[in-house]
Amino acid sequence: MFKTTDRPPTDQTGHALTLRRAPAGQPILGLPTSTKLLGLNTHFCHGRTLPCQAPDCKACQESIPYRWHGYITYLDLKDRVHCLLELPAAATGNLVQWTDTHGSLRGSVIRISRQQKKSNGRVLSELKARTETDILLPPEPDLIKALCTLWRIPYTTATPANNRDIHPDNPTQRHLLAQQIAIAADEIDKLLNKPENPQ
Repeated sequence: MFKTTDRPPTDQTGHALTLRRAPAGQPILGLPTSTKLLGLNTHFCHGRTLPCQAPDCKACQESIPYRWHGYITYLDLKDRVHCLLELPAAATGNLVQWTDTHGSLRGSVIRISRQQKKSNGRVLSELKARTETDILLPPEPDLIKALCTLWRIPYTTATPANNRDIHPDNPTQRHLLAQQIAIAADEIDKLLNKPENPQ
């Protein structure tokens, strides 16, 4: 028998967040809900993005190039949607510097745009201290779980304790994260052979 209630649950955060990337037109303006940047190498293969699983990575074995991407969560100031933001490595320096200086991305305002507003323009990131306090930030989501949900891969709790310290300046840690996201080889095979939009 299913259970019903007369009101929605108080915790509706879940792990499914809207993925957003730097737009060509109007910039993204939001309030980071992540404490720190989290990043790893990814492959775009068979029509979808998947994490690199080196040294046992099928995409690497197929000579599919990898790119490092950084991720944070933020509350969009335009539509108040809690989102997952994907950034190229070159756009994450300001986030790393802000975290090193202030200890957390929370409490800042972030602006993400593209140079000259072109779709292939360089992604730019700016941060400043938050002055208004009327918007209550949601709790910080588990980024690993959010990425696993996004990529439709099994989640494992066997991730390193210092996940949140991983950033582009530490290749050893980000390589460890790529390994510790822990998808079994047979699961990778299933994902690579699964159509993007099954009928």
